[in-house]
Amino acid sequence: MLNLFVHGTVTEIEPIAERMRRVRVSGPELRDLSWTPGTHIRLRVGDPRRPRSWPQGLLRTYSIWDYSPEGHLDVCVLDHPAAGPGASWSREVGVGDTAAFIGPKGRFALREGASYHLFAETRPRPSRSARCCARCRPRPSCTA
Repeated sequence: MLNLFVHGTVTEIEPIAERMRRVRVSGPELRDLSWTPGTHIRLRVGDPRRPRSWPQGLLRTYSIWDYSPEGHLDVCVLDHPAAGPGASWSREVGVGDTAAFIGPKGRFALREGASYHLFAETRPRPSRSARCCARCRPRPSCTA
């Protein structure tokens, strides 16, 4: 049977900021993946056996925070108040749980020897943080 998913075990969960969790997935299937900086995975955050989770989506995309060819990778998940499927998964997952993902994927490439790299957003609408800053610019307490 063809399996599109890479499987591993959650081996570490660490809060790295007030609303951000680093989740480490480890296992033999993660050894020697074709990874380069800037690639991402499609992490299964819904339960395919629970049809009620399907409308919210079974997969979420996360950039790989760190990768080791010895067999582990880290993703960082934002725990926002609205708690979408990814945030809910990061709250509920525990060390020892199975994690599954598709990837790594991506065409992001850094040119070796370049004196700088420019990163730009390509979405047709302003990002949430840009909209937030436009709304609350007068408030010095904004950290977006």
